[in-house]
Amino acid sequence: MVIVEGEWGVIEEITLTYVVVRIWDLRHLVVPITYFLEKPFQNWTRATAHLLGTVMIYADYTVPVEELRSELKRILDHAPKWNGEAWALHVTDAKERSLELRALVSADNAGNLWN
Repeated sequence: MVIVEGEWGVIEEITLTYVVVRIWDLRHLVVPITYFLEKPFQNWTRATAHLLGTVMIYADYTVPVEELRSELKRILDHAPKWNGEAWALHVTDAKERSLELRALVSADNAGNLWN
């Protein structure tokens, strides 16, 4: 699983002159092999496919953060795509009229994390 030019997908083919990346929406991105020698790219599965993902929540100051945290855990306990390794809910910013909260969850691979 890689991210190339802002697109995430799976390497399908590597030749001496090009690499074919099957993008998440089933398109194919054909990239010259020199791209991988000259530009940075993200490899999400070199050692493991496990990933962490975030969801940002914006709410007013009346949101019961502890109750929201408990609800996130309840939802995850019944979510088959959550691998049980990591989760958290933190307040990450306090603005004039709202709180920014970040929910963090783990999954075994990018597909499960996306879903």
